Amino acid sequence: MPAEHLEAMKDPAVPLKERWAMASPFWPYAKTTGFGQAIRLAARDIYGIADINDNTWEELCHRIKDSQKPGFYQKVLHEMSGIDIIILDQIVLPDPYVESHFVAEGNLPRVVLVKRFDDTFIRLTRASLAQIAEDLGSPVTSLDGLLAALDKVFEQIVAKPYFVGVKVSLAYERELYFEDVQKVRAEKVFKELLKRDLPFEQRRPLEDFMLHQVARRVQEHGLVMQIHTGMLAGGGNIQQTKPSLLNNLFEMYPGAKFAIFHGSFPYMGELAALAKNFQNVYVDNCWMPIISPTETKQWMHAWIETVPVNKIMAFGGDYIFPEGSYGHSLVARQLVAEVLAEKVDQGYFTESEAIWVAGRLLRRNAIDLFGLDKFTD
Repeated sequence: MPAEHLEAMKDPAVPLKERWAMASPFWPYAKTTGFGQAIRLAARDIYGIADINDNTWEELCHRIKDSQKPGFYQKVLHEMSGIDIIILDQIVLPDPYVESHFVAEGNLPRVVLVKRFDDTFIRLTRASLAQIAEDLGSPVTSLDGLLAALDKVFEQIVAKPYFVGVKVSLAYERELYFEDVQKVRAEKVFKELLKRDLPFEQRRPLEDFMLHQVARRVQEHGLVMQIHTGMLAGGGNIQQTKPSLLNNLFEMYPGAKFAIFHGSFPYMGELAALAKNFQNVYVDNCWMPIISPTETKQWMHAWIETVPVNKIMAFGGDYIFPEGSYGHSLVARQLVAEVLAEKVDQGYFTESEAIWVAGRLLRRNAIDLFGLDKFTD
């Protein structure tokens, strides 16, 4: 699909008929992927549309629009998908909304948040420094001042029970190796940054230094750091996303817990070794069940055999619309069921052990890792 058509597809001002005309030549090829299967399952089960094609897309759009009523999220995410709690990137949903609604008793699924520092305290620009100053009510004119501001933000986070961690998505922008840069070197870069914005290679020592500062505070406050690794949405250089590039972080901050995203696809073996070697590294398989159902199934077998089972999370919706999370959940649960049934057939597990493992992979491990007991009934 041409890039301009992809952008037009996201624009609600473009008529639906025009958008379908852009998508329809490519859909027969895309629908065979795990991504396509998740959407087809959602259309079938939520809207009663058996297939998405030239004859059904308009009715599907009509039913989607008609479904947008109070209770829709609870129906799709909680009742159909079995999801009680969503761990959500703060950039998607403002925390006052979470505070007033989603963590309230009786609301299911409930939502807790992770904080992203990528575009503020790590990938620093003069504009981000100005934003930090505006948020905190005082200018940031030194590296010590920046670190004091970072401390203040962490104090704000830990004061709110629905903040459970930090998310890092820098793999979209750069290699995941973060050097342990000495403060004096980072300070020189910071002084230059006060004068002008710097290209990546010049500001990298400061970025690396600040990522370590965030990791240190994650450790001090007993939080979890989620890190994107492996495949990149929209394409990009996946050589820079290998989880082994993070090895020094795992060694330096043994008290911080690292949830490594997306099964590190296609670097699943690296992630298996890291989660085996480091007590503080966890396999988070969000997204991977629809990237490749077959690879997910094969590696779920291998992870169970390699990594303690309390360190594996088998599913995360990884969508911004609930229908996608439903389809994804169906795929993920089916894969877990098949893997554990095969383990029983092989004599690796008893049936009762397999049922217990399923509860760990799909629920209990995330509750334990993120301290979510207070949000469960």
